[in-house]
Amino acid sequence: MKTKRLFAFVLSAVIILCCVSTASAADEVTVIDEGTYGSNITWKLYSNKEIVFSGNGEMEEVAFADGPWSNVVNGRYGEFTPTVLTFEEGITSILDSCVHPEDYFDEINIPASVTYISPGALADSIKKYNIAEGNTSYKVEDNNVYSYDGKTILKYNVYNTAEHFTIPDTVEHIYSGAFCFLKYLKSLTIPESVKKIDEASFITNNTIQKIIFEGELEKIPDYSFGYCVSLKEFIFPKGLKSIGKQAFYCCLCLEDIVIPEGVEYIGDGAFEGNYSSRKIVVPESCISLGTAAFDGCVLLEEFYVLSDKLSVEDINNSISKYNKLDNYMYPEKCRQYYDIVIRQLYEKTAKLDTDESYTMEMLEAELTEALNSAFGTSYTNINDAIESPEIENYLKCEVGVSPEYLTVFGYPQNAAKDYADSIGVKYACAHKWSEATCGETKVCPCGATKLIVHSDENADSLCDICNENLNPEQEPQDEPQTESFIETIINTIMSFFNRILEFFKNLF
Repeated sequence: MKTKRLFAFVLSAVIILCCVSTASAADEVTVIDEGTYGSNITWKLYSNKEIVFSGNGEMEEVAFADGPWSNVVNGRYGEFTPTVLTFEEGITSILDSCVHPEDYFDEINIPASVTYISPGALADSIKKYNIAEGNTSYKVEDNNVYSYDGKTILKYNVYNTAEHFTIPDTVEHIYSGAFCFLKYLKSLTIPESVKKIDEASFITNNTIQKIIFEGELEKIPDYSFGYCVSLKEFIFPKGLKSIGKQAFYCCLCLEDIVIPEGVEYIGDGAFEGNYSSRKIVVPESCISLGTAAFDGCVLLEEFYVLSDKLSVEDINNSISKYNKLDNYMYPEKCRQYYDIVIRQLYEKTAKLDTDESYTMEMLEAELTEALNSAFGTSYTNINDAIESPEIENYLKCEVGVSPEYLTVFGYPQNAAKDYADSIGVKYACAHKWSEATCGETKVCPCGATKLIVHSDENADSLCDICNENLNPEQEPQDEPQTESFIETIINTIMSFFNRILEFFKNLF
């Protein structure tokens, strides 16, 4: 009996030991792949889906094919595709070539030794940023990354769910890529403290609708707000002098582009592809207007060219001429097409990241339905719809402004009228009277003479050529009183007798 009990005990112990050993083996972290990254850095991918970079000093630029990312993109690692990215103590810089933007990391771990993070290194896909205690170059607040002194914002986390964000008033500098690929943010306030923004700081956003600058900024750099496809309202900074190349490229919902007075340089393609813009104002201060600055603004109705420093050629190169041929692409169809294949596509692609129930099949079906509705087709496949003859015929047409709706506004001393005449569209003088005295006659620079009549002596009134608000409504005025002929005779006689009476009084 005792022998049986002893045997059972030993058997149980062996089974428990085997289970523990099996569990330990299952929990053991193993190396899946490893390699070098430049001359001083090594990397290892572990079975827990963490990729670790080790070494000392600054990272070196490494070709994409020589790092681990080509294997990640090609799906070589399968179930071990990394979700955690760790840089160990000793590494002093992190380069964007080391953080592939298409990878969706749960988190990134940055050591205290790092003193430089290049633009793009904090990938838009990273959900959580961890910076080791003791790092005196960078910090994390509300899951956003700042310089340690708070003067630079390096990355706003795209997974933050707030719809509005005001940049802290300690920030003076917005880093390149700081606000890219936003998923939830709809409005942003930039405080007076910000004096510099880098190139491509806000590029490629599908949710942001309103951006407000509260302070002064001399330059909006190249590509700054390109592909902000839902941006409807932009409050320009004070003191602005320069708008860079493609700074507002493909902002599909920006209807009014009123460039403030003081801006001297507008870069190539600065507002190109703004398919909803109906009004553009180029200020008097502008001395350089870039090629294709307003190309693709196919719904444009009011084009104000107020500078006398621009030639007809400058204006002509800044915007597409309309197409006089029969196959002219109708502006509204053009706008609908780009709204679907750009803005809606961006919007729905972001939904894939935030809504687990939303699939690529659903996205393609919705875009196909939108194209069918816009162009009267009945395709079931997105590729067939885009490549269809009905839509392709529109895309083959020259895209330009519509002569039927466009009016060019300008002054006689600038090239606006000559430009309007050269393309055969309406022209109107943009001159406005101001601070005129009631009843004063003035001559407009366009040559028209106008008697200014106001109900309010500080009111503005346009000249005759403008053909608008020519005579503001006024309160009816009493007619001036005039004397009749008989009243004049009587008054004259009475005046004569009064003088005689006065004479006799003085005599006696």
